Amino acid sequence: MKIKMNFYNNRYTIRVIIFFIVVVLSSCLNYKKTLYFQDDKAELPAPNFSQTYTLRIHDVLKIKILNPDSESKEILAKEESSMNNSGDQAYFLDYYINDSGYVDLPIIGQVKLIDYTIMQADSIITLKANDYFKYATVDVKLASFKFLALGEFQNPGQHFVSNETCTIYEAIATAGDASEYANKEKVQLIRTLENGTKKIYKINLTDYSSFTSDNYYLQPNDILYIQPQHAKVDKQNIIYVSIALSSVSLILLILSRF
Repeated sequence: MKIKMNFYNNRYTIRVIIFFIVVVLSSCLNYKKTLYFQDDKAELPAPNFSQTYTLRIHDVLKIKILNPDSESKEILAKEESSMNNSGDQAYFLDYYINDSGYVDLPIIGQVKLIDYTIMQADSIITLKANDYFKYATVDVKLASFKFLALGEFQNPGQHFVSNETCTIYEAIATAGDASEYANKEKVQLIRTLENGTKKIYKINLTDYSSFTSDNYYLQPNDILYIQPQHAKVDKQNIIYVSIALSSVSLILLILSRF
């Protein structure tokens, strides 16, 4: 009877050892999936920048109007009382595109900017400003350029971009780079189109194809998602399996006492 029990115990021990070996091997990180740029390319064509972002309702713009004309200097200073001595000839504020597609500027009034690019908006406001001020110069930036980083990032969440453009790799760097368990072959970029529909791009960061794709440049409100490798799930499963095996061992130990 004792020999028979030892036989069963040995079989149980061997199965546990084999199980752990299989789990550990399956949970090892895939080295290739952790690397960027695995192709041996010496030159790449220019990225596709055809999808220029056009302004939409509820976008926020930073608009600066600079007027060197001393006769109009005091008018602008009254509109922006918080300016210091070095900037009393300009105002640089956030302006919200309302539901009708307009921004309401001091002195100039309402200007329609919806469906225009940033460069076109700059030109439109410059023409309007020159009707009120001599030699006025305008600078327009998109203040509401944000994207969402989900999945295997070091710093996931919502991030804001101060530039007018942002590439995929700039966005990844802003989110603290990909984590050690990131599967760089399985990346998704989810973009909201003007009609409200979603377009999903599948990206492989382990080669250079993303440099020449339409999704190399992010657009405001894009969602960037990096899937985890199976190794992360397997590692979590090992913890649960270890707890379960410890419980089983404890039960067998108690039963062996009887």
